[in-house]
Amino acid sequence: MSRQRLAGITLIASSAVVFLGQFIALLLWDSWFYSLQFNLVSDLGHTVCAPVADGFGPRFVCSPGHLWFNLGLLVGGVLLLTGGLALRRLAGYALSVAGVALTVVGMLPPDRQPGPHDAAAVVYVVAVWAAVSAAAVTLRHTRPTLAAASAVVLLVSVGGAALLLFNPEGAPGLYGRIAVDVLAVWVVFLGAGQLRPDRTKPRRARRADPDRAERDAAVRRAAERLG
Repeated sequence: MSRQRLAGITLIASSAVVFLGQFIALLLWDSWFYSLQFNLVSDLGHTVCAPVADGFGPRFVCSPGHLWFNLGLLVGGVLLLTGGLALRRLAGYALSVAGVALTVVGMLPPDRQPGPHDAAAVVYVVAVWAAVSAAAVTLRHTRPTLAAASAVVLLVSVGGAALLLFNPEGAPGLYGRIAVDVLAVWVVFLGAGQLRPDRTKPRRARRADPDRAERDAAVRRAAERLG
């Protein structure tokens, strides 16, 4: 398997595993209902059922599927690290840092290690922002569509983070998903781009056939003598 293909497969798998962990945890949620508007994404990772009172508004959190959610983050982080290292470019190195941070987020549930959990989450988001920015700049000639999409994703994600920071009690769950989930979707498209051949690469020159060249020369000499 080529390095580029490995990068594509692992990047796509990373986001797929993260979203799968979220989906299972959502199905197992055991507190009236999980509000995409008011419940944070990290609420799915709480290990105990308890009321929560923080800067994002009071709520009752009960996530029996927390193990699936946190495991999805951990495995997704390892896959993201692998994909970033295989990609190698500036965006790849930034994704490698994001992969390590995401692994830490999965290992440290928000109700047990809130400080380190939040710090790792911030590192993850900033590292993916760096990767998106690098892709928007470096791919503008080879893959202009992906570069333009990357610029849009960056603006949307930063906007979601700004809303979460400056209006935390408005719709924190929605703001958080705008800031974070859109980045995971972008990773999928980046990975899919690695599975497509790069049409900008020049084709390998066709090797000369010495026997054919010799035959052609003989034909020319014979034609000259006859002429």
